[in-house]
Amino acid sequence: MAQVSASNLSIVAGIEQKWRMKTIAMILASCFIRFGTFYVDYKFLKHIDK
Repeated sequence: MAQVSASNLSIVAGIEQKWRMKTIAMILASCFIRFGTFYVDYKFLKHIDK
């Protein structure tokens, strides 16, 4: 159930942040891969301004 929530949140955040489809697809895939969230955090999310 948590994976479904994370994937929905990823889509919403991607649309709001105007990410490319490739970035959204990588983040969605990480929801279902073990330790994928750590990879996404390192590769993609550290570049987002807070």
